[in-house]
Amino acid sequence: MIFSMTGFGQGQVSGDDFVLAVTLKTVNHRFFDVSLRLPQEFQCFENRIKNLLKQRLVRGSVSAAVNLEKSGEVEAKLNQPLAAAYLRAAQEMKSQFNLSSDVSVDTLLRLPNVVVMGNGNFVEEGPLREKYQTPLEQALEAALAQVNEMRTREGAQLEQDLKQRTMAIADRVELIDAAVRSGEDALFEKLTADVSRMTADANLDRGRLAQEVAYLAEKSDVTEEITRLRSHLQQFLEMLKAEGEIGKKLDFLLQEMQREANTILSKTASVPGPARQAGDHGIAIKAEIEKLREQVQNVV
Repeated sequence: MIFSMTGFGQGQVSGDDFVLAVTLKTVNHRFFDVSLRLPQEFQCFENRIKNLLKQRLVRGSVSAAVNLEKSGEVEAKLNQPLAAAYLRAAQEMKSQFNLSSDVSVDTLLRLPNVVVMGNGNFVEEGPLREKYQTPLEQALEAALAQVNEMRTREGAQLEQDLKQRTMAIADRVELIDAAVRSGEDALFEKLTADVSRMTADANLDRGRLAQEVAYLAEKSDVTEEITRLRSHLQQFLEMLKAEGEIGKKLDFLLQEMQREANTILSKTASVPGPARQAGDHGIAIKAEIEKLREQVQNVV
């Protein structure tokens, strides 16, 4: 089963004096990319969260947000050493550059970490880290479970669509093969007529004539392209059953299919009779491949 890169999930865990919520949104991306929004006191968990997301989601653009709501009385404490350091730096700047204004309380409060919420400690300082780490991971796992459920469900729909379009291309390939074979007589008649006109010239180089006839026949032969298309289609269907990341591999196969379809169109453009229908089927194949490539961009 394949997996989509589109998903959404939420997880929430409540404690005695807090509610911790995690929200995840994922969309398609060529690689793994994460945008993470955390409360200030949760910065120490950043690498842990990113590693968990990478392990579970593998590929895609991920937007993750962690929200912490505390209940009961919340205490705000002044980080005196840091505030003093900011003030000393401000006084030094004022003296060095001959500035007249002073640092206001409002300005000081907006500086990072000057005021610390709670008991004045950051989460990495032992007890508080232990308090939040397990609830955070539980909320994250709950959100990931919802995301992967959605990605699995959409992946099943993607797989069905990819199979149907692949089989439609396979049918067109067989129609091209049949059209080319049925047009062989018309092609032979055209070459014979061309040769007849050319042989009216008594000075004609017979060796050169044989080369031209062989070149025209080879130029319109799409046997190799049909064989390769069949092989690519079979690989594509088999890869849909594979484990792990397959999106990039599927996209590569579709590029190769597009190349073969372009060659078939080029070779059959001037072919007379029924074989000319091969070009119409080639155009239809190109259109299906483009739709497949759009869908594959969302496959993990």
